[in-house]
Amino acid sequence: MKLFVDVGNTALKWRRRGADGTVQGGAAHGRDWPRALQAPLDVGAAGFEQIWVASVAGAEADERIGALIEARTGVPPRFYYSRQEDFGVSNCYPEPRRLGVDRWVALVECWQRFGAGIIIDCGSALTIDAIDGEGRFLGGYIVPGLGMLRSALLRDTADVHVDQARPRLNIRHAVPDEGGPDGDRRVEVTGEVQIADRPGVQAPPRRLELLDDLHGPGLRGARQGPSREG
Repeated sequence: MKLFVDVGNTALKWRRRGADGTVQGGAAHGRDWPRALQAPLDVGAAGFEQIWVASVAGAEADERIGALIEARTGVPPRFYYSRQEDFGVSNCYPEPRRLGVDRWVALVECWQRFGAGIIIDCGSALTIDAIDGEGRFLGGYIVPGLGMLRSALLRDTADVHVDQARPRLNIRHAVPDEGGPDGDRRVEVTGEVQIADRPGVQAPPRRLELLDDLHGPGLRGARQGPSREG
């Protein structure tokens, strides 16, 4: 059995793949790593052949996560980080690891599935990244997500009243497909966001797809290597 773990700033998501199929899950981690790892590691006597981790939680958290996984399973996890080039994708950052591995893995998965595209990931932060028809990462943007924006507003202003429910972009209908064969213009939206056509908003040139999880399959393609990969 193989386990793939995606550790974000807010949530830990996981996917187990074995002879009986695939099981996945995830939840907010609160940086309580023993609790967050309980569900993905709960396989009884089945055991793991490989465990892969993509994490943006920081070096200290990665060490703690690695130690907990190895102590529980006897398998040293392999940590996968952003690279200069891998799986046909090249990184435009002079220091590849300065690009969050969540964004890198999403780029790899977009390239493997669709070729060129734009990836919009709405999590703790909102990121927009582009990859061209040659597999080159062209750069992107990262801005605070809805939760961060709301927290900053409440923290730094007085007498502001907002709905305390979980922040969410609740725009309901997907942008319609304009038809025609698949081309190299594609927008991928991941995370907790719904996209719609609204007055004044142009539909993308080709097609938009809403994906609940783009990172897991991308990490799944990671090849074997040492326990801590640069």
